Amino acid sequence: MRDIDSIVVHCAATPPSVDVGATIIRFWHVNEKGWSDIGYHYVIRRNGKIEKGRPVERPGAHAKGFNHNSIGVCWVGGIAEGSSAPEDNRTAEQSASLFTLLQELQAQFPGAAVLGHRDIKGVKKACPSFDVRQWYTQACIDRKENQSEELESETEVQNTTSKSSSLIISILSYLLRFIQRR
Repeated sequence: MRDIDSIVVHCAATPPSVDVGATIIRFWHVNEKGWSDIGYHYVIRRNGKIEKGRPVERPGAHAKGFNHNSIGVCWVGGIAEGSSAPEDNRTAEQSASLFTLLQELQAQFPGAAVLGHRDIKGVKKACPSFDVRQWYTQACIDRKENQSEELESETEVQNTTSKSSSLIISILSYLLRFIQRR
């Protein structure tokens, strides 16, 4: 397996009305660019479906100078409808899938940094049309807070259940003593 130290997020530079997948992007990369395969390892469609691209075991073709030690993830979208202006038009499903995929990849490749294509030195593109590091950091914080709230909720339910059980036992004990006296 390759030594992975980066997970690079890209956009397909398509408007929100265009939903392409790995098959179409592979066609673009092979037939229009002359590459051997799709440049990305994963593609996230508008509905949030994650499609596999180039096998992870093979270096990608997505970030010049970084392909041998990175995984390339591409979300479909990234430019405004009717123009070529960068636009963060991810769907909620895409954001959720991107977060899940990044978490899985970081578990598979511990210590791998998560960054956007535009964060690589020398890149003069807006790709992926949002600040990946800021978004991912905040999403991780939000997830931890949600997990803490869920744990607190579970603890409250357990405490309430425990108090209810104690009350029922007390009432039953009282009734049993009352019946025994008669």
